[in-house]
Amino acid sequence: MRPRIERGNGVTRYLQLYAVLSRALSDGTIDPGSPLPSEPELVRRYRLSRTTVRRALGRLEREGRIVRRRGSGTFALSRPQPDKVRMLDGCCLEDLRRLAERTRARLIQFERVATPEFVRRVSPDFGDRALLIRRIRSFGGQPFLLSTHYVPERLAQRITRTRLGSKPVLMYLHEIGAHPAKVEQFTSAVAADVLAARYLRVGPDTPLVRARRLVTDRRGRPVEFQELLGRPDLYEQRTMLELH
Repeated sequence: MRPRIERGNGVTRYLQLYAVLSRALSDGTIDPGSPLPSEPELVRRYRLSRTTVRRALGRLEREGRIVRRRGSGTFALSRPQPDKVRMLDGCCLEDLRRLAERTRARLIQFERVATPEFVRRVSPDFGDRALLIRRIRSFGGQPFLLSTHYVPERLAQRITRTRLGSKPVLMYLHEIGAHPAKVEQFTSAVAADVLAARYLRVGPDTPLVRARRLVTDRRGRPVEFQELLGRPDLYEQRTMLELH
C-alpha cells in the first residue's frame, strides 16, 4: 500500500514526503545506486507542489543519502550507520548521567495536570494530580527521544524548572530524597502520533520504540511514571541479565 501524504494532520507535507523517502532508502525499497522517482512523478503521485518535493529531496541530499545529477535524475547513495544513543534497561543513575552528558534536552511542557487514566491503571495509588514534564532530547543535532514524565503531587511541590534544568528527572528525584528503588518497564513498538512526529522529525505513523516505566520507592510508593518514545535509527535499549 502506497503511503499517503495527508493535509491538516499537524506535520508539514515536505516532512511527510521526506519520511516516506527516508524509510524507502533505509529499508532497501530503494537500493544504493538505484534511481528515485523523478520530481514530476513525486508531484503527481503525492499531489504536492514542485517546491515541496525539492525541499524534501534537498534535505536528503544534505544528509548525504542521495545525489542529484543534472540530466540523469536522482540516485540513492549508501548510508553510513548513524551513532546511536544506547540506554541500559536497568536505568541506573550512572547511565542517566552519561545520557545527560552526551545529549541535550529541551523542555516542551511543565505543568500540573490530572493524572492520566493509563497511569492510574498501572499505579492506583499515584493520586489524582501530577506534574507533567515533557522534553525532547537530541544527539548530534538530531532529536531522538521524546520523554514524558508524571510526578505525584506529593513530590511535585519540590520540583522547579530552574533546579531541574536539563537533568534526567529520575536523577533529580534521587537528589531531593525521593529514594527511587524499583523500575517496572513495559516496552513495545508504536506508530508516531502527530506530537511525536513533529518533535522527532519523522512522518506520522513512523515506527517508534516505546518504553513505559513505573518507578517506586523503597516502600512501594510511586515516584514517577515515564513514557519514552525513541527513534529506532538513533536510539536503542540494551538489556543485561545475570544468570546464576
